[in-house]
Amino acid sequence: MRVTTRSGFFPHESVPPFMALVPGPRGARFLVAACTLSVFLMPALSLALPSGYSFGAALLLLVSLAALPRWIGRPLPDVRWRWVIASFLLMAASWQMDSLISQNGWRGADKPVKYLLMVPCIYFVARFPPREAALWAGTALGAIGAGLLALVQKSTGWMLEAGRAGGWTNAIQFGNLSLLLGLICAIGLLVPTRARSSLHWRLLLGAGVALGLCGSLLSQSRGGWLGLLLALPVLAFAARTCIPRRRIALTAAVVLLPLALAAALPGSPVRERIDTATHEVQAYETRGDSETSLGQRLEHWKLAWRLGLEKPVFGWTQRGYTEEKQRLADAGQIAPSVLQFNHAHNEYLDVFAKRGTVGVLLLLLLYAVPVAFFWPRRKARDDRRGLRLAGLAIPVCYAGFGLTQAFIGHNSGTLFFVFMTTAFYACLWAPVPVESGRAAAARLRARV
Repeated sequence: MRVTTRSGFFPHESVPPFMALVPGPRGARFLVAACTLSVFLMPALSLALPSGYSFGAALLLLVSLAALPRWIGRPLPDVRWRWVIASFLLMAASWQMDSLISQNGWRGADKPVKYLLMVPCIYFVARFPPREAALWAGTALGAIGAGLLALVQKSTGWMLEAGRAGGWTNAIQFGNLSLLLGLICAIGLLVPTRARSSLHWRLLLGAGVALGLCGSLLSQSRGGWLGLLLALPVLAFAARTCIPRRRIALTAAVVLLPLALAAALPGSPVRERIDTATHEVQAYETRGDSETSLGQRLEHWKLAWRLGLEKPVFGWTQRGYTEEKQRLADAGQIAPSVLQFNHAHNEYLDVFAKRGTVGVLLLLLLYAVPVAFFWPRRKARDDRRGLRLAGLAIPVCYAGFGLTQAFIGHNSGTLFFVFMTTAFYACLWAPVPVESGRAAAARLRARV
């Protein structure tokens, strides 16, 4: 067995097993195993434990810093990593400038630091890529854990938010991330590889699909369902070059059928949430009622758009946004209900009001980089198409989730995005073990 690399990864054509990237094969094995464990733990524990998404990320950071002498000063094995780092650094700079102005110091550095700390992790995973199987298994277990936690909360009434399962976060973040984990599992079923074609893999990923959707349904997160409806056509269009259309349609039906049934059943919480949304929009349009959930969102959106137009380039910053909102409420120009939240319940309008057009462009760049790199190619390897579609699902779903929630502004949203996109990048660009010519010939003779 030998390992070959694709163009641009290493200057030589083949290296020994476990990639002799640095001196000391035993040390390299340990670092690959540590990276693999981190990639497994992050999605596996993301929603099942309090701040579960932090354990894998913290482990990866500690290992990256401990292995500093083994990767520092070495160039990145692929130039595309520079775009990833650039998008993270620019987003961190945008958050930090807002923090310095709004907090008069470094008190608000918790958001930008998540992007900054991923930079050493990128250098580490680029040289010691994790095993792909760990990422798929961790994602499936994460979706299963989310669904089981939601079922426990719903059946016992434990930690419910107005009848909605919220895990250890809030119902919106929990439901959306559970939905995303389930969708990635559906992609794993849709695009199997030789390594993921066995019955136990199909059962594991199938359970991830079912329980991931269950967690979303029990959270009653309407914004997540809207994001899914917007994401599925994009993912179907991206998959058209490498997956039969019948399989795409079947998978879309499997994902959407539970939502459709839950919405159609009389007396179901999903149908109740949809009917409530319709009544709240009508109440806002006819009477200007902004005390309801959607009425408040519409009032926030109108205000954020108005403030963004007043300072369209760099925005008001968080402090300026809060102060101006308070002034307008005191003057009776906006409903006092908007003072309950410090964001606009829309990612793009919130950034537009606080950090202007510059901030919106940086947010779009953060999403555009993974979209460009994960988009399936016609000549892509068959065993990498599932990774591409799963990685693509993350920014596409985040773009949809952001329509009704400042999703990436939350700790769980930020950490999940930067870690999971980095993990899929690392698995996608990792060297691929291939059979020697003699082994391949023997396998072909066995088939005949």
